[in-house]
Amino acid sequence: MVTCMKSLLLKDHFFNPRGMGFMDNPTHYAVARSEVCNDVVRVMVRIDDDGILLDVKAQVYGCGYAIAGASIFNSCARGMGMERAAALRAGDLLADAGDIPERHVACVGLALKAFQKIYDDYRRGLQHGTS
Repeated sequence: MVTCMKSLLLKDHFFNPRGMGFMDNPTHYAVARSEVCNDVVRVMVRIDDDGILLDVKAQVYGCGYAIAGASIFNSCARGMGMERAAALRAGDLLADAGDIPERHVACVGLALKAFQKIYDDYRRGLQHGTS
C-alpha cells in the first residue's frame, strides 16, 4: 500500500512517475516478471548508434514499489551509455530511498531486471528483444 511507503523518493516516483507508457518503434524491449508476486514490468528503449539511451519507457502492472522503481530507473538511465546503464544496481538507484520492506525489494528491481535482458540482447547484436 502506497500510504505505507516511508520513502519520500519512492512516493514521489509513484505519484509522479517518469517515462511511463508505450514507445512506438523501440530498438529493444524486454519483460521481467516477479518471482515473488504477480508484478510485471516491460521496459522499452531507443538506443542510438553510439549506444546511448535516447529514450526509456516502462509499462508496469504491479504495486506502487514496482512503479516507483521503474520510474527511478527510467529517470537515471535516459541519456546514459548502455555499458554505464547496465552497471546500475538497485543500491545505486535507491541510495536515498531508505528502508524498503523485504517483500517489495524484488518489485523495486524489476525494471533493472528487464533492462539486463535488453543489455544482453544488445551485446549479442539482437534488435527488438522479446525476452
